[in-house]
Parts: sequence; C-alpha cells; structure tokens
Amino acid sequence: MSAQSARSAKPFLFETDFRSGRPSAEALRAAETAARSEAEAHARGMQEGRVQAEAQVQWIARVARALVVLSIQGGRTVVGGTGSSADGILALAGIGNAAAGLEGFKPMTDEAIVAAAPDAVVMMQNGPEPPKPESIFAPGTALGQTPAAARGRLVAMDGLYLLGFGPRTPEAATDLMRALYPDLPRD
Repeated sequence: MSAQSARSAKPFLFETDFRSGRPSAEALRAAETAARSEAEAHARGMQEGRVQAEAQVQWIARVARALVVLSIQGGRTVVGGTGSSADGILALAGIGNAAAGLEGFKPMTDEAIVAAAPDAVVMMQNGPEPPKPESIFAPGTALGQTPAAARGRLVAMDGLYLLGFGPRTPEAATDLMRALYPDLPRD
C-alpha cells in the first residue's frame, strides 16, 4: 500500500481488497489522516494570518471607509453591503464599509453612493488590466463625486483572492490594508 500526503501533489494509491475491488480499511484510514492533517494545517495558517492582520489594525489612527464595487453595468453599481464577503474582508483589513446600509450584494443608487462618501473604492480586477481611475471617477458620475475620487483612491484586486475566503484570505486582508493604510509599520 502507498498513501502519500496531499501536499506532495501525488494522488493516493490505494491497496484494494482483491475480492471487493474497494480500498482497504487501512488505506482509507491513511487517507483520512492525511486529509485531517491538511485541514489542521490550513486552519493554523488562517489563524496565524488573522492574528497578524489584527496586530496591524491596532496601528490605524483613523478608520477609512471603502466601497467595494463588484460591478458597474449599464449605469448600475453593485456593491457589497453588510453580511457580504466584501463586508467581511473590509472588517479583517480594519476598514469601514461605506455600504453598511445595504444587506448583501445589491445595486446602489447614485445618490446613495455620493451620500456614502467613501474614502476609497475597491474594485474587482477582471483581466490583465486594472480598472482605470479616470474612467471609474469620471466627471459627472456618482463615484466621481466622492472623497475617493478627490484623492484618486482606487484599489483593484482579483475578485477570488479578495472575496473567496480561502487559505489566502489573511494575505488578501493584509494587502488591502496596506493599500489603504500605506504608512502602517511592516513586520
């Protein structure tokens, strides 16, 4: 029998019971142990990353408010409100959600965007080129009338990296935090 760790990127090879053709009990236990070890390592990594992010949050003097824009289509701006993954990543990064008045991912009216007055806009980067500030903050648009536009504070990140909540979540939160708080001390 040969069972190897999931980290080795090699598949498990199971010894089978020659009568039934099914993996032996020993092989199944080995696979279960390897999977459990991988899950525990993932959980430890998430906890360590969370602790590092929380340590950085203590240095924030003024909490920035950001608007996470999922998409802009046909003049409709879809943003992440309370209870969304966008809200969660903002909280991990020590950033206030400018769309806290909405629940989940919803379109936000132009008037509400201007009234929310975000300090920064965080957008998904869908493709090789990030969204351009001159088009996102174009004169006459709702986003163009925000403090974020006046400061040119547009952060573009890969959507899965930012909102996927997987093993890279602490790293994504730290990257977002550093984009909005560039003066934070580094480890």
